[in-house]
Amino acid sequence: KVDPDYTGDKIGDPPGRITDAYISLQGKYGEAFFGALDRNWGPTGRDGWLTSAYPYSYDHLMVRVGTPAVRAEVLATELDDMTDSTGATIHRYWASTRVLVRPWKWVIASLDNATLWYGPNRGFELRYVNPLKVPYVTRVDDNLLDNQNTLLAGSLRLTLPRGIVLQGNLLIDAVSGFLSHA
Repeated sequence: KVDPDYTGDKIGDPPGRITDAYISLQGKYGEAFFGALDRNWGPTGRDGWLTSAYPYSYDHLMVRVGTPAVRAEVLATELDDMTDSTGATIHRYWASTRVLVRPWKWVIASLDNATLWYGPNRGFELRYVNPLKVPYVTRVDDNLLDNQNTLLAGSLRLTLPRGIVLQGNLLIDAVSGFLSHA
């Protein structure tokens, strides 16, 4: 009842929500998932920058295709609507994608991107969920308004002998502004 991040019913009895509710179909080379479940694409023991379970799980669609050596993952969701200064409803959507490569047992690398797109007349757009395209390029190619924010990221994890693990992430935010001024 006192959590400032929880925007749901704090008065009802019992207060709260269902944290995990989902349907998942899993096979040897992929998974399809719909529902609410905590996701974390960060390094071991840390919240991910693009996708994490903080502060709550949320309803989303997630698809994973590939093998343990190479795989692509897509997560997409509709965010809560907001209102602008004129009172217009702004619809918001989020997609995180990544391609993971594990060429050897001791190396894992990923190339990640995420996009927030929004606007009063926006809907869910498949153009932002392709894990092999950078959403900023999609926006330019399709001549869309700049009602989106793209984040690019990468991670590398090396497991060395004697239990030594080196891991790091790099994140570039506001890619559209960064590239248009380059």
